[in-house]
Amino acid sequence: MDIVDAQVHFGPVGKKYGHGPLEAGTGIIDSTLEAMDSLGICSIVIDEYWFWVKPPKPRQNLPGIELENGAWRAYFPLAQLAHILHPDRFCAFVRVDRRDPLLESVMPVLASQPEVRAFRSLAVWNPEEAHAFVNGDWNRVFEIAQDLCLPMCMAIQGFVEYLPQYAKRFPKLQFIVDHWGMGIGLNSAQRTDEEHRRSMSIDYLDEIMKLAEYPNIALKIGHAQMHFKATKYPFAQIRPILRRAIEAFGAERLLWGSDKTVTHPPMSWADLLYSLRDDPELSQEEKALILGRNARRLFNWPTTTG
Repeated sequence: MDIVDAQVHFGPVGKKYGHGPLEAGTGIIDSTLEAMDSLGICSIVIDEYWFWVKPPKPRQNLPGIELENGAWRAYFPLAQLAHILHPDRFCAFVRVDRRDPLLESVMPVLASQPEVRAFRSLAVWNPEEAHAFVNGDWNRVFEIAQDLCLPMCMAIQGFVEYLPQYAKRFPKLQFIVDHWGMGIGLNSAQRTDEEHRRSMSIDYLDEIMKLAEYPNIALKIGHAQMHFKATKYPFAQIRPILRRAIEAFGAERLLWGSDKTVTHPPMSWADLLYSLRDDPELSQEEKALILGRNARRLFNWPTTTG
């Protein structure tokens, strides 16, 4: 089976390997390849995020630079190196900030690089950005992405009901909702307690399933263990929820992204993968689609290894 993990964070950890940035980076790449080969994972999509490094300001997500107007321009040096060394095994999506004053230049430059297969937005990471997302202020980003024919991965935890306005406005743009679209414990957007609790409850799935009405919206099914309080392998509690998503979206619009480095509680890459690969309630066709074929198609990243 051609297995593609549609979201993995990593970056160089120089102290761990005792080398400079390049040597540390190749060490991470080599160790990741070894783990992938042992698990049967063909390829991964990198969201370069040095989660173990405290940034100058919250939510800036190193590596990157802060621009004069406060916007954050993300960098992805290790993802670029990984793709150069192993183009069939590694690609990336890159975070974009709607406030970047050079957005019209930055996004086409990113899209021209062979390792970049999608953009990503953290559209609700603080109250100001959440307000902008709710009120339609992400139009320019989505317009550029649509023109460039690259998907948008959307970290809009607990705000999925505000995505359809964009899905209708940009029907040729592929949206991919990250992490089931469920709310998370950190109320960074400072919603009311009632709204925040609802976004984390099982009832919020009703809002998520409504997205299936829009053919240009797909769902990335990472962090189900956290969202649905399934802590013991094989996480059987998730199976009826996954079946509900398949019935709504079709297996053709679901992607597996382990996000293995930031799972809560911590879980092994093997358990996250095998719970789906060995799920007796999924057909082989459903497994093939969710675990790899959809990522290949939606990110336009065909395999060249046969």
